Amino acid sequence: MPVQHLIDTYKAFGFGDPTGLGLTGESAGLMPQRRYWASWIARLSLSATA
Repeated sequence: MPVQHLIDTYKAFGFGDPTGLGLTGESAGLMPQRRYWASWIARLSLSATA
């Protein structure tokens, strides 16, 4: 799966955004930068084929 597609899918589900419920102290989650995802996907692919 292309890295950008994975990032777009997570963002479509709201990852990295506040829930909008008005909770005290709520902040947006952290979405790692694309370069992190690229290395993570490479390691995941390697472990899945080992």
